[in-house]
Amino acid sequence: LNSPSGDSSPRVVKMNAAAGSAFPTTRPKDLLRLMLCDEQQCQLFVQWMLREFSSESILCFIEYVQFKDWLMTQLGVDMSEKSDQDTQRQRKPLYKLYSAIPKSSIVR
Repeated sequence: LNSPSGDSSPRVVKMNAAAGSAFPTTRPKDLLRLMLCDEQQCQLFVQWMLREFSSESILCFIEYVQFKDWLMTQLGVDMSEKSDQDTQRQRKPLYKLYSAIPKSSIVR
C-alpha cells in the first residue's frame, strides 16, 4: 500500500482489469468497501494499518463488522431488497468482509 516514493499514505493497488479486480471508483468510502470484499486488497490494507496504527484499530473494526452481521442474523433481520426503502437503508450493512477472513471468537 505504500507508494513507490516511500510515502506511507494509503493507496489502492490496482489489480489486473482482465481479472475483474480493478476498482472503478475513487471515493474513499467506496474504495474501502471494495477493498474489504477482496481478500488480497483487504490483507494489504490490514498490513498497512498494522504498520501505521495500533493493531487494535483494525482488529476492532473487523470484529465489529462480524458481530453486527452475526447479531442481525440472530435477530432474523431481513436484509433483502424486498424491505421497504427506509427500513432497507437502516439495515443494509455498511461494510462486508471477504468470506474467508478469520472469524472472531465472539461470532463462532
